[in-house]
Amino acid sequence: MKWLSMMMLICAVAVMGLAGCDNEPAPTPTPTPAPTPKTDVDPPSTDTAAKPVNADCPIDGKPVDPQYTVKHEKLIVGFCCENCPAKFTEDPGKYLAKLNLPEVKVPDIKVPDVKVPDVKVPETPKVPETPKVPGS
Repeated sequence: MKWLSMMMLICAVAVMGLAGCDNEPAPTPTPTPAPTPKTDVDPPSTDTAAKPVNADCPIDGKPVDPQYTVKHEKLIVGFCCENCPAKFTEDPGKYLAKLNLPEVKVPDIKVPDVKVPDVKVPETPKVPETPKVPGS
């Protein structure tokens, strides 16, 4: 019986040793970058194909250099130098009025009058009181 147990142990060790013998190191997992929080202002763009909506920098009033832009609520805002996008992203609302963008008019939508039919809600029936038992 000891001989059978010893043979089974030797076979198990041999199988485990052969299973991991492929002479290639195990692949190292690549770390995934942590997600960045989403804000309403994207970082400065390096895309020169993006055309800014403004001709003058909202910070300094100088002509826009298309290499310095920031995407803000579907708008590409241009700046005159590399320092201005950071000022804009700190408080975009302060500088948006300086862009002189045309105002978008929302059309008046007339909502038709809807008549609600008179519906009578039935009264809730009253539950009779439980009679009192004498002596309790």
